[in-house]
Amino acid sequence: MPRRKNLIRPSEFHATIPSTEKARLDLALFSPVEGKVPFGAYQAFVLEAIRMKYEWVGLDLSTVAPSWFNPGVLVRGTRPDIERLITALNYLEERK
Repeated sequence: MPRRKNLIRPSEFHATIPSTEKARLDLALFSPVEGKVPFGAYQAFVLEAIRMKYEWVGLDLSTVAPSWFNPGVLVRGTRPDIERLITALNYLEERK
């Protein structure tokens, strides 16, 4: 049975980053079991970073619970998670 074609075609790109940042990335992705950065680790890292950039939202907690948090206390997460956090903080603020 032949494989189905991938509807979202992969696309290649190249990036140049400072060597200090590349070293930090290598250390973060390094696998002691394999003795190297595993195959696909850079791709997975970049895809996660892209998704975080476009799918995550930020929230200043002082806007939801000003009596608990000082201005500038920020959290980031997916929109559904941030909405659940707002609901929970609003509930706790009402019970206070």
